[in-house]
Parts: sequence; structure tokens; C-alpha cells
Amino acid sequence: MRIDDEILLFDIGDRVLTKDGRHGIIDKIMTSSVYYEARPIASFMQYTYVVLIEEKKLYLRADQLIK
Repeated sequence: MRIDDEILLFDIGDRVLTKDGRHGIIDKIMTSSVYYEARPIASFMQYTYVVLIEEKKLYLRADQLIK
């Protein structure tokens, strides 16, 4: 079974705001295929955004960011 992939909401270079109020810039976008053996077996594509905030990298999901 295939679950809908996440939608790519941000691009590299986009300025974003984290849910806790910090400003940052998307530095990299990582993709991963999530697979789990629930019944029925399913998989989907998930994005992780690497956000630069004050020279630190945070690895965040789309639901943790505001455009």
C-alpha cells in the first residue's frame, strides 16, 4: 500500500520561522522513505529540513516550520 508522500513545502534558501519563534534559512533538504509493517504494509516519502539558525543546524519537519 502506498500512502501519499509529504509535499515539499520549502526550498533551499527559503527564510522560515520555527514554531518556537526563531528565524532561520533552509540549508538542505533530506528525503527518506518511511516504511512500516502495520497491516496493511505501507510506505511514503518524508522530508527533513536542515535549518541554519545562528550558525547552528536544526533538523526539522515541515510541521515545525512556518513560511
